[in-house]
Amino acid sequence: MDTKSIKQANSQRALDAFNRCIKSGLYECIQNHMRHINNMDMTVLFNNVLNMNNHILCMKIINILYKIETKDMFLGMYLDKLIKLFLDSDIQKEHTIQSYTEVINACNMKVLNNNFKNTIKNITLEQFHNLSSVININDYFKEFTLYGSMDLITFINNTGYRYKESTIINFIIDILNNNDNINFDILKWIVDNYKDYVNKNLIYFINNIKNFSENNNSYIIIDYIFYLMKITNQDIFKILKKIIYNGNDILFCYMSIKYLSKIKDFNYFEYACLFSNPNSDINSHIIGLAYIRTELNVQKLDDIFFKLCKYKIFSSIKWFTTFLSGRYKMNSNNEPYVMETGSIKPIISPFYMDKKCALTQHIDKSDCCVCYENNDVMIQLNCHTSHTVCSVCFETAFNIKPSCPLCRANVNMSECIIIL
Repeated sequence: MDTKSIKQANSQRALDAFNRCIKSGLYECIQNHMRHINNMDMTVLFNNVLNMNNHILCMKIINILYKIETKDMFLGMYLDKLIKLFLDSDIQKEHTIQSYTEVINACNMKVLNNNFKNTIKNITLEQFHNLSSVININDYFKEFTLYGSMDLITFINNTGYRYKESTIINFIIDILNNNDNINFDILKWIVDNYKDYVNKNLIYFINNIKNFSENNNSYIIIDYIFYLMKITNQDIFKILKKIIYNGNDILFCYMSIKYLSKIKDFNYFEYACLFSNPNSDINSHIIGLAYIRTELNVQKLDDIFFKLCKYKIFSSIKWFTTFLSGRYKMNSNNEPYVMETGSIKPIISPFYMDKKCALTQHIDKSDCCVCYENNDVMIQLNCHTSHTVCSVCFETAFNIKPSCPLCRANVNMSECIIIL
């Protein structure tokens, strides 16, 4: 037998011996056997003990555990069971309350927080009053009542208690990321009573959404908050400014789709340029995303370019001189200028501007493997370094199937290199 099998067999024998001690009432012997039981069997063991409703045995097992994380887990399991029994019972006997109090006193704040937060989600106001006879509902625990019912929140609010800003922020972020059952009455109450907190942290809420593109309810909640806040164009620009500076292209796309009709194209693209992250590289694509979602004439582009030059926003200037190099140039002294007769046709088509490709510049470029010509823009595919194709051939092939036109391997655009 291998080592893993031997340990499993020893754990099973120790578990059997433990159960025999329990049946015989020999509680003083259980410690000798518990140290040989693995974590999985230990969880099974404790669930069995919980079902016995033997408080003395439960506490004895918990007290002889030497691993803090295991002790916390079992205390949490036991406390959860006790509180559920307590809340479901019509009559709370004195000795029962003493048992709950003993378990609560043995718990650290982490265990109590997790348990109380989960308990409060489905508790009635009457049950909350009963629970307060076991747990001291001080200001620390009152924070968690925000996760309860509207009746409970109203009761806490009527006592004169005011939730902390951090609690409001964490609650909204929680429902944005775990929004199976959204209570919009509570959300409305928060905005009505804590509007200053919500308005102050709008950007923070949006930037802390996980999997924003996959979580449809996040859009609903954000839209609802915007609706309640009666968000203005000035607010939208403020949010766009932060999103652009942070380089968050998913949120930028969301704001673009939702609010582009309220923003003039010129201002919209200007924001993407003027507030581009100065530390972002040329292919961060925030400006590119704004470009392909707006219709800009030469005059507008020139106005923006001159403003960029005036304020020395080099990351955006570089975008112009790289992607619209037919009109916007850098002279021998590395200073930007405009060719009055130059074209504003992008050197790379909008097809590539929202794809995170690496960029490089080469003096000598290989011919396209498909048409055997050397286009202004060549793309080195991720399947093989020798598979270099021009943008025209690649775009044609990619629109049919996202694969290499030579070897038919799948192409990952983020691993391709655009050679300018």
